[in-house]
Amino acid sequence: MILKIVHIVPNLKKGGAERLALDICNELTAREGVEVKLITFSEENDYAFLSDSLDWEVIPSKYVPSVKGKEVEEIEKLEAAINYFQPDVVHIHLFEAMMVLSRVQYTKCHYVVHFHDNMRQLKKGRIKMFFKKRDLTEYFERKLVLQVYKKRKTLFLAIS
Repeated sequence: MILKIVHIVPNLKKGGAERLALDICNELTAREGVEVKLITFSEENDYAFLSDSLDWEVIPSKYVPSVKGKEVEEIEKLEAAINYFQPDVVHIHLFEAMMVLSRVQYTKCHYVVHFHDNMRQLKKGRIKMFFKKRDLTEYFERKLVLQVYKKRKTLFLAIS
């Protein structure tokens, strides 16, 4: 039996999350019985030397929620790629990918959400937040995302 894992990170610009995602993908690719796919939302890649031997696909995707009903959702190609690959595990890196994947309807797997930084979006709401648009937006995003991932088989990992 082959374990299929898809890693999703917004891009491969220089950064700790991007580097860790690539290191994990390369390590898993070297193991017998594991098939790994890496998906990014853009072609930006400062790590060509780490990604050249990987099954890497660029699928432009985004999700921007709106309380006014003007949300932007571009996930069809991503959802199709995930359905085609049929992963056992979807490993998500960074909040942008977490937001996008919250809209993907694929439940035949376990989700791993990897927190690589101090995510402002996951802060608990306070009274002061109703006075700043950014804080209110992040609170709204937090509620949306946590609502989805609580219903899925999800493991949350934090870098310390």
